[in-house]
Amino acid sequence: MTLMKRKGLVLLCAVVLAGCSGKAETSTTHAPVMAEVSNTASSKAGSATPEPTKTSEVPVIQTEAPEAKKYSLEYNEKKISVDDDVAAVISSLGDARKEETVTSKAFVGEEKIYTYDALTLVTYPGDTKDYIESISLRKDSIATAEGIKIGSSKSELEGTYGDKLEKGKNGIYTCKIDNTELRFIVLNDKVAAIDLFSDVKNKKLTSDKSKPEVVNAFEVTLYTDQKEEEVDYYRYVAASDERDVHPRVVADYSAVDMSKTGSYKVVYYAYDRAGNRSSKMTTTYTVAEKEANYTEPDKVDKLADQVVKKIIKEDMSTQQKCTAIYKWIRSNFSYSNTSDKIDWVQAANNGLRRKTGDCFTYYSVAQELLYRSGVQSMRVQKNPGYESTHYWNLVYVPDQGWYHFDTTPRVGGGDNFDLVTDSWLLNYSRNHSNSHDFDTSKYPATPTKSVQK
Repeated sequence: MTLMKRKGLVLLCAVVLAGCSGKAETSTTHAPVMAEVSNTASSKAGSATPEPTKTSEVPVIQTEAPEAKKYSLEYNEKKISVDDDVAAVISSLGDARKEETVTSKAFVGEEKIYTYDALTLVTYPGDTKDYIESISLRKDSIATAEGIKIGSSKSELEGTYGDKLEKGKNGIYTCKIDNTELRFIVLNDKVAAIDLFSDVKNKKLTSDKSKPEVVNAFEVTLYTDQKEEEVDYYRYVAASDERDVHPRVVADYSAVDMSKTGSYKVVYYAYDRAGNRSSKMTTTYTVAEKEANYTEPDKVDKLADQVVKKIIKEDMSTQQKCTAIYKWIRSNFSYSNTSDKIDWVQAANNGLRRKTGDCFTYYSVAQELLYRSGVQSMRVQKNPGYESTHYWNLVYVPDQGWYHFDTTPRVGGGDNFDLVTDSWLLNYSRNHSNSHDFDTSKYPATPTKSVQK
């Protein structure tokens, strides 16, 4: 995974998703480089032909235009769809908020993931170019021409599409038109996600039997003066799958009350292209009053990116990225026994600016730098009941597992905590006044062997 890039995106005009149903025809497809591929297309005709609504405030998906053969996104009066040349699409959309390049698990070559405020694009490698494999909508401001959007009820979905809607497993509903598939994911009787997929018949994707996994969901602090529509529940979440490089993550945040301070549980699921669903992962969101010196997360990201640009190279492995971050923090920070432990993002901001803090600051700075480097991590907290508490990170190393990562310096010596196992850390803890005594049942177990660097 290469270095993440995060830049601002302003949608200046209507975003319109357009599609169709009509006669089955042979359409031009690109030749993706992959194993076991068939580009055979199928079509399903519909009867209604509603006039698309164009407005700068309410984007729509036009699903029944008879002249088209696939669903498409209209932006700046240009239609964007799956199988399009991604270079032309990015030229139209502008710089993504986050950009990733990953080695493909289903195709030969690399896939790219472009995340914008309103949508995410995933590509597949073609003969000489990259093409769009999927478009995932991220905001409830985008609706179908028939009025279905994220947050619509299951009964509204079924009543709107009728027998054109195919019900699958795990709350997945689809409409297929020639070379594209429009997919709705229903969770707790509400539409939780809307996706468009290319009809690329790759058996590695469509015959995948393994379940995806939500491998990362940070604990996040929200604030009472935030508007609900401004909250991004997917900002710090990552999922993994054997074939799908970007499983669709869906959040159930119905328990969160932005008007009241307190702690709330948010539940996450991941869905892969084949329709498999992960087991749930639950994380904590805290709603608090905003401090006077609050800094927006985007500004914290930019501050972290200045460091990442200096110490992380695009060809680095996860292990090499971790070591670079570990060494940079150890070489540039000094320990001071104080920090505000309400919000790790704010603690990371303070640490990056002041270069000092306690273990919560060290954990938070590491968390931010790992996140901006494309490394998945989570927080570990020492068991209560001792004179002091302690915080550190767990880091996910692809194809190996989770390892402990603690950048806080210790007086006891022998303190190289750059990717160590449970057994190593607990042995150290027993010999150093229970420094890292933690509840192993609350966290994923590490491998028994040291990380392979």
